[in-house]
Amino acid sequence: MPDTEEIIIPMGDRCFVEELPVETSLAKRAEDAGLHIVLAEENIPKPTTGIVVAIGDDPLIQSRIQLGDVVSFAKHAGVYQHVRGAQYRCLEGREIISVIRKRPAAPLDPQATVTSPVTPSQTTQSVPPPEPE
Repeated sequence: MPDTEEIIIPMGDRCFVEELPVETSLAKRAEDAGLHIVLAEENIPKPTTGIVVAIGDDPLIQSRIQLGDVVSFAKHAGVYQHVRGAQYRCLEGREIISVIRKRPAAPLDPQATVTSPVTPSQTTQSVPPPEPE
């Protein structure tokens, strides 16, 4: 029998997401101080962002997200699925809060003039009192 490989094929409006690690501020501060701490599992925050690795066949979700997109979701959203020793989160389209994409920065216009910021005196306006009835 030939070797087979497991692949992920989400159904409908589902997608599989590889979670991005969450760094706690406490762990970061301890690491910066040269300390090693162990957090109890319930104190470790759950990831809320991940990279899309598979998309279902629903045209609506295919029009909204692409493979490689970073998406955000609620910390308890989706179900976990293990494939090839890796853990993925299976999310329905309605569980995705946002898609985070990088776009190229707009090129700088050398002809553009730089304007000074607005001063507080420019933002205050006097409002006439209401007229008596």
